[in-house]
Amino acid sequence: MEKIHVSFVKDLRNREFSLLTDNIAEIVAKSTSENESLKKATQNLQSHYKKLLQLKDTKPRHYLTRIIKEKVDNRTEYLVCLRMSIESLLLSPIPQERVAAERLMYWIDPYRKVLFKPSIVVQTQAVEFLNLDKSESKTIQEHTALLNLDYILDVVVSETEEIKSLVTARVEDKALRATNGKQVRAAAYYDLRVLLDAMRTIYNLSSNEQEVEEMVKLSEKINENLKSFRRELRSRNTKRNNKKKIDVAVEKMVGSEADEGVDLVVFKDDEELLDEAEVSSKFSTHNFKEADSELRLDITNQLKNGSLKGSGGIMGFSPTIDDKKQESDNKFPSFGMS
Repeated sequence: MEKIHVSFVKDLRNREFSLLTDNIAEIVAKSTSENESLKKATQNLQSHYKKLLQLKDTKPRHYLTRIIKEKVDNRTEYLVCLRMSIESLLLSPIPQERVAAERLMYWIDPYRKVLFKPSIVVQTQAVEFLNLDKSESKTIQEHTALLNLDYILDVVVSETEEIKSLVTARVEDKALRATNGKQVRAAAYYDLRVLLDAMRTIYNLSSNEQEVEEMVKLSEKINENLKSFRRELRSRNTKRNNKKKIDVAVEKMVGSEADEGVDLVVFKDDEELLDEAEVSSKFSTHNFKEADSELRLDITNQLKNGSLKGSGGIMGFSPTIDDKKQESDNKFPSFGMS
């Protein structure tokens, strides 16, 4: 019976993890073995599939985000309506309304920069300060009542409370989803190991030759299925390691050039020297970007050709003891079935 190494499964992305566990469960489910322990282990692994499908590789936009945005936009419109109502009453033919409107303009003026810009935190805080001023000032209460603005203010405050409640619910839901995601993957991985252990037990202890042969075939099918996932993971790790090597090589090259120093003098109209800051800016934003891109391309080509290894590579770049140790650490551990 072939050894089955599944430790790398823990490093797979969510979509790969769910697909792989489902494939293995399907392979074993089609087995002709009547062993009850194997059937039970297969059912346990299949029970995680629906929950695993809900896990995403990227963080999707939360369903409450759209609702919160709509409420923030509505609140902004109500606040603009409040301001325009007060401004329009500055031209009222009733003297008392003109005085009240002028007083209320002094009230909202300190919050003008943040009150009418849609935002969750800043605008919420401004509304709360505005409502606090109103609750502590009888003059403001009298003026808002005179101008019939209490209803708009109550709606704004109500929207603000709903927004705060929705933001809290979104944070709690995100935290719950993150925790559940780790638990779902851990439980599925545990049941996967239990299933493989059950196959190994049957192979080692069963007296039925047909059942033993079935376990051998199953191990071959599972290993064949694991190859593509393992290959994809190794390719991803190789690309990431190559990118790190390029970054290190570029930093070394830039550092060596900085140590040597660059004497650069640029004349303007053959008479006036450009400001040092301008020279530095032009050099760093134009020449350095071109040199950096060319250097990265050169190093990438050498990585592909394999000429970056050894002492004869670019800048004498060679893998250090730490690099070799990291390469050995990237190899997958060999625990599994035997």
